[in-house]
Amino acid sequence: MARAWPIPQLRLDDPVRLALARIVRTRTRELYSHMPGAFSAADAEAVHDLRISSRRLQTVLTVFDVWMPGKTARRISKRLKPAIRALGAIRERHMIAQVAQRLAGGESALQTVAVGLFIARYRQGAAMCGIEVAPVVRETFSDELQELLRELSQRLERSCDRARRSREVTFADAVPRALEPVLERVAACTVAVTDIGRCGEALHRLRVAAKPLRYTMELLEPLCDRAFRTQYQRIRSAVQVLGDLHDLDVAITAMRAHVAEMRLYNRTASGTHRIPAAPLDRLVTDARRRRDALGKEFAAALEWLRRENFVRDIFDSLD
Repeated sequence: MARAWPIPQLRLDDPVRLALARIVRTRTRELYSHMPGAFSAADAEAVHDLRISSRRLQTVLTVFDVWMPGKTARRISKRLKPAIRALGAIRERHMIAQVAQRLAGGESALQTVAVGLFIARYRQGAAMCGIEVAPVVRETFSDELQELLRELSQRLERSCDRARRSREVTFADAVPRALEPVLERVAACTVAVTDIGRCGEALHRLRVAAKPLRYTMELLEPLCDRAFRTQYQRIRSAVQVLGDLHDLDVAITAMRAHVAEMRLYNRTASGTHRIPAAPLDRLVTDARRRRDALGKEFAAALEWLRRENFVRDIFDSLD
């Protein structure tokens, strides 16, 4: 995943709308820098980077919605959603193939018929999905969206110029207010995770809730002290493990379905045409073992997230 671009001249004591104007401008440039490679669905990293930069921009628009002028920010956020979903569909297919390849030992995996067919299936699926969703992605990231984002950053700057006379709230003062509902959603989602080994959907909801927190803290990290950076690293690590757990859950489901299809095919195929499913079946076992290990790793992070003073820890680190 590409690192977030630093925001030039961003300071905590800036008026909040001036800070947001600078963030929107930089996130727009970051977003469009990933466009050329993302239209080649074979470039898994470019597709993923465009999706992540879209989420970073969407996070700013939604988390700081209170200070966004008019309805432009909501319009932009609404326009981003179908493209993010479309890019997610491509990324998921790439991810399934990558998980299988890593578990099987890199490119040598292609030498095993069952595993090679599975990986080829999802690589081809990513390419076909890229062709299908390209119109949605192109329409979303059109010149019109770029103009809307430019207009939004200009309106933020103009409103800031007017508001300076009335001592507008600073970016530092706005952050706790903006993060409060995000932190509450994260805390609420931890309650539903009763068993890390069996609560895949609850873990996914927690990951979705934690992403805006991670991207907002990522934005603030260069501006804050060591205490905040420590809290950010804990959130970042927790979201990363949640992502790895989700990827394994999706890949395991896909591999098990493929094994079932192969066994059904083998019932009617002649001996020389049968494809041994055992190598792919072993990958499922390896994936489940890896998932169990990640679940134990996440247990400590979950305990921290469930602490009553988790939210206070984040706010205290902002002071």
